[in-house]
Amino acid sequence: MARHDDAYFIYKILARKEREEIGRAMLNVEENSCVRFHPTMNQRQTFIYINGTDDPGCFVDKIGYHQGIPAFSPEGKYLGYKKNYTLVHLKKNDGSGSGCMHASVVTHELLHMLGFFHEQARTDRDMYVNYKKQNVQPAKTSQFELRMGSFANYETKQYDLGSIMHYRKNAFGIEDVLNPKTGRKEPRITLDPLQMGVDPGTTKVMSKV
Repeated sequence: MARHDDAYFIYKILARKEREEIGRAMLNVEENSCVRFHPTMNQRQTFIYINGTDDPGCFVDKIGYHQGIPAFSPEGKYLGYKKNYTLVHLKKNDGSGSGCMHASVVTHELLHMLGFFHEQARTDRDMYVNYKKQNVQPAKTSQFELRMGSFANYETKQYDLGSIMHYRKNAFGIEDVLNPKTGRKEPRITLDPLQMGVDPGTTKVMSKV
Protein backbone atom coordinates (compact mmCIF):
# COMPACT_ATOMS: atom_id res chain seq x y z
CA MET A 1 0.00 0.00 0.00
CA ALA A 2 1.25 3.47 -0.80
CA ARG A 3 1.97 5.66 2.18
CA HIS A 4 -0.36 8.61 2.74
CA ASP A 5 1.29 11.02 5.20
CA ASP A 6 -1.54 13.48 4.76
CA ALA A 7 -4.17 15.11 6.90
CA TYR A 8 -7.67 14.54 8.07
CA PHE A 9 -10.02 17.41 8.72
CA ILE A 10 -13.24 17.23 10.72
CA TYR A 11 -15.38 19.94 9.18
CA LYS A 12 -18.35 20.03 11.51
CA ILE A 13 -18.25 19.99 15.30
CA LEU A 14 -19.04 16.47 16.39
CA ALA A 15 -20.02 15.16 19.78
CA ARG A 16 -17.16 13.71 21.80
CA LYS A 17 -18.35 10.15 21.23
CA GLU A 18 -18.28 10.67 17.44
CA ARG A 19 -14.76 12.05 17.56
CA GLU A 20 -13.75 9.00 19.59
CA GLU A 21 -15.22 6.61 17.00
CA ILE A 22 -13.37 8.38 14.16
CA GLY A 23 -10.15 8.28 16.18
CA ARG A 24 -10.60 4.55 16.87
CA ALA A 25 -11.08 3.92 13.15
CA MET A 26 -7.94 5.85 12.24
CA LEU A 27 -5.95 3.99 14.89
CA ASN A 28 -7.24 0.69 13.51
CA VAL A 29 -5.97 1.59 10.02
CA GLU A 30 -2.62 2.80 11.37
CA GLU A 31 -2.06 -0.34 13.46
CA ASN A 32 -2.66 -2.60 10.45
CA SER A 33 -0.89 -0.67 7.67
CA CYS A 34 1.78 1.92 6.92
CA VAL A 35 -0.83 4.70 6.71
CA ARG A 36 -0.62 7.60 9.18
CA PHE A 37 -3.15 10.36 9.77
CA HIS A 38 -2.30 13.89 10.89
CA PRO A 39 -4.77 16.59 11.94
CA THR A 40 -4.81 19.92 10.15
CA MET A 41 -6.75 23.17 9.95
CA ASN A 42 -4.92 24.26 6.79
CA GLN A 43 -7.45 24.01 3.97
CA ARG A 44 -4.88 25.02 1.33
CA GLN A 45 -3.20 21.64 1.53
CA THR A 46 -4.66 18.32 0.42
CA PHE A 47 -6.76 16.78 3.17
CA ILE A 48 -9.49 14.30 4.05
CA TYR A 49 -12.77 16.09 4.65
CA ILE A 50 -14.74 14.09 7.21
CA ASN A 51 -18.27 15.42 7.22
CA GLY A 52 -20.53 14.45 10.11
CA THR A 53 -24.05 15.26 8.98
CA ASP A 54 -27.73 14.51 9.53
CA ASP A 55 -28.03 13.64 5.84
CA PRO A 56 -28.33 9.89 5.09
CA GLY A 57 -25.53 7.67 3.86
CA CYS A 58 -22.02 6.42 4.61
CA PHE A 59 -19.78 6.94 1.58
CA VAL A 60 -16.75 8.62 0.00
CA ASP A 61 -17.06 10.84 -3.07
CA LYS A 62 -14.39 8.85 -4.91
CA ILE A 63 -12.58 5.56 -4.35
CA GLY A 64 -8.96 6.58 -3.81
CA TYR A 65 -7.30 9.67 -2.43
CA HIS A 66 -7.54 13.02 -4.25
CA GLN A 67 -4.07 14.49 -4.65
CA GLY A 68 -5.54 17.85 -5.65
CA ILE A 69 -5.19 20.01 -8.75
CA PRO A 70 -3.00 23.12 -8.39
CA ALA A 71 -4.75 26.39 -9.28
CA PHE A 72 -3.02 29.52 -10.60
CA SER A 73 -4.17 33.05 -11.36
CA PRO A 74 -3.84 34.48 -14.93
CA GLU A 75 -0.63 36.10 -13.70
CA GLY A 76 0.74 32.74 -12.63
CA LYS A 77 0.25 33.21 -8.89
CA TYR A 78 -0.34 29.97 -6.98
CA LEU A 79 -3.83 29.99 -5.48
CA GLY A 80 -3.90 26.60 -3.78
CA TYR A 81 -5.82 23.58 -4.97
CA LYS A 82 -9.02 22.97 -6.86
CA LYS A 83 -10.94 20.17 -5.12
CA ASN A 84 -8.09 19.49 -2.74
CA TYR A 85 -9.94 17.09 -0.49
CA THR A 86 -11.51 13.66 -0.42
CA LEU A 87 -14.99 13.69 1.12
CA VAL A 88 -15.91 11.06 3.71
CA HIS A 89 -19.64 11.47 4.33
CA LEU A 90 -20.86 10.04 7.65
CA LYS A 91 -24.41 10.26 8.91
CA LYS A 92 -24.53 11.02 12.62
CA ASN A 93 -26.03 8.35 14.85
CA ASP A 94 -29.62 8.82 15.94
CA GLY A 95 -31.05 7.97 19.35
CA SER A 96 -31.25 4.27 18.50
CA GLY A 97 -27.58 4.15 17.50
CA SER A 98 -28.37 3.86 13.80
CA GLY A 99 -25.93 5.80 11.64
CA CYS A 100 -22.34 5.82 10.39
CA MET A 101 -20.51 6.94 13.54
CA HIS A 102 -19.21 3.54 14.52
CA ALA A 103 -15.50 2.73 14.35
CA SER A 104 -16.08 -0.27 12.05
CA VAL A 105 -18.15 1.79 9.58
CA VAL A 106 -15.66 4.67 9.61
CA THR A 107 -12.79 2.21 9.05
CA HIS A 108 -14.64 0.79 6.04
CA GLU A 109 -15.08 4.25 4.52
CA LEU A 110 -11.47 5.28 5.24
CA LEU A 111 -10.32 2.20 3.34
CA HIS A 112 -12.48 3.24 0.38
CA MET A 113 -10.80 6.64 0.61
CA LEU A 114 -7.41 4.91 0.43
CA GLY A 115 -8.44 3.06 -2.74
CA PHE A 116 -9.92 -0.24 -1.58
CA PHE A 117 -13.04 -1.63 -3.22
CA HIS A 118 -15.33 -4.16 -1.57
CA GLU A 119 -13.81 -7.61 -1.13
CA GLN A 120 -16.63 -9.24 -3.08
CA ALA A 121 -15.73 -7.04 -6.08
CA ARG A 122 -12.66 -9.24 -6.65
CA THR A 123 -12.60 -11.24 -9.88
CA ASP A 124 -12.02 -14.47 -7.92
CA ARG A 125 -15.12 -13.93 -5.76
CA ASP A 126 -17.09 -16.87 -7.17
CA MET A 127 -14.44 -19.28 -5.88
CA TYR A 128 -15.41 -18.31 -2.33
CA VAL A 129 -19.07 -17.20 -2.35
CA ASN A 130 -22.16 -18.10 -4.31
CA TYR A 131 -23.54 -14.80 -5.63
CA LYS A 132 -27.32 -15.04 -5.83
CA LYS A 133 -28.30 -12.23 -8.16
CA GLN A 134 -31.94 -13.32 -8.15
CA ASN A 135 -32.12 -12.43 -4.45
CA VAL A 136 -30.72 -8.89 -4.86
CA GLN A 137 -32.93 -5.82 -4.89
CA PRO A 138 -33.08 -4.84 -8.60
CA ALA A 139 -31.80 -1.32 -7.96
CA LYS A 140 -28.74 -2.63 -6.08
CA THR A 141 -27.23 -5.14 -8.53
CA SER A 142 -24.48 -2.65 -9.44
CA GLN A 143 -23.17 -3.01 -5.87
CA PHE A 144 -22.05 -6.55 -6.74
CA GLU A 145 -20.17 -5.81 -9.98
CA LEU A 146 -16.66 -7.22 -10.27
CA ARG A 147 -13.73 -4.81 -10.64
CA MET A 148 -11.26 -5.71 -13.37
CA GLY A 149 -7.70 -4.70 -14.21
CA SER A 150 -5.81 -2.34 -11.93
CA PHE A 151 -8.71 -2.22 -9.48
CA ALA A 152 -8.06 -5.87 -8.65
CA ASN A 153 -4.36 -5.47 -7.80
CA TYR A 154 -5.01 -6.63 -4.23
CA GLU A 155 -5.64 -10.13 -5.53
CA THR A 156 -2.10 -11.11 -4.63
CA LYS A 157 -3.67 -11.51 -1.18
CA GLN A 158 -5.89 -14.44 -0.23
CA TYR A 159 -9.62 -13.73 -0.57
CA ASP A 160 -10.72 -12.57 2.87
CA LEU A 161 -14.25 -13.57 3.91
CA GLY A 162 -13.49 -11.88 7.21
CA SER A 163 -12.54 -8.57 5.62
CA ILE A 164 -14.14 -5.41 6.96
CA MET A 165 -14.64 -4.56 3.26
CA HIS A 166 -16.83 -7.62 2.65
CA TYR A 167 -20.63 -7.33 2.49
CA ARG A 168 -22.83 -9.34 4.82
CA LYS A 169 -24.31 -12.49 3.33
CA ASN A 170 -27.77 -10.88 3.04
CA ALA A 171 -26.61 -7.43 1.88
CA PHE A 172 -29.22 -5.68 -0.29
CA GLY A 173 -31.35 -8.82 -0.29
CA ILE A 174 -35.04 -8.72 -1.18
CA GLU A 175 -36.84 -8.55 2.16
CA ASP A 176 -39.47 -11.25 1.95
CA VAL A 177 -38.18 -14.06 4.16
CA LEU A 178 -40.40 -14.39 7.23
CA ASN A 179 -38.57 -15.05 10.48
CA PRO A 180 -40.93 -17.23 12.56
CA LYS A 181 -39.26 -16.14 15.79
CA THR A 182 -39.70 -12.40 15.28
CA GLY A 183 -42.58 -12.35 12.81
CA ARG A 184 -40.56 -9.92 10.69
CA LYS A 185 -39.51 -10.16 7.07
CA GLU A 186 -35.76 -10.43 6.56
CA PRO A 187 -33.56 -10.13 3.44
CA ARG A 188 -32.67 -13.12 1.32
CA ILE A 189 -29.08 -14.37 1.17
CA THR A 190 -27.15 -12.68 -1.65
CA LEU A 191 -23.58 -13.84 -0.90
CA ASP A 192 -23.58 -17.41 0.33
CA PRO A 193 -20.07 -18.41 1.50
CA LEU A 194 -18.83 -21.75 0.16
CA GLN A 195 -16.84 -22.29 3.36
CA MET A 196 -18.98 -23.65 6.17
CA GLY A 197 -19.18 -21.77 9.46
CA VAL A 198 -18.17 -18.38 8.04
CA ASP A 199 -20.32 -15.28 8.46
CA PRO A 200 -18.90 -12.59 6.13
CA GLY A 201 -19.35 -8.91 6.76
CA THR A 202 -19.43 -9.10 10.54
CA THR A 203 -15.79 -8.12 11.20
CA LYS A 204 -15.28 -4.92 13.20
CA VAL A 205 -11.57 -4.30 12.53
CA MET A 206 -9.27 -4.08 9.52
CA SER A 207 -7.28 -7.12 8.43
CA LYS A 208 -3.49 -6.78 8.59
CA VAL A 209 -1.95 -5.49 5.31
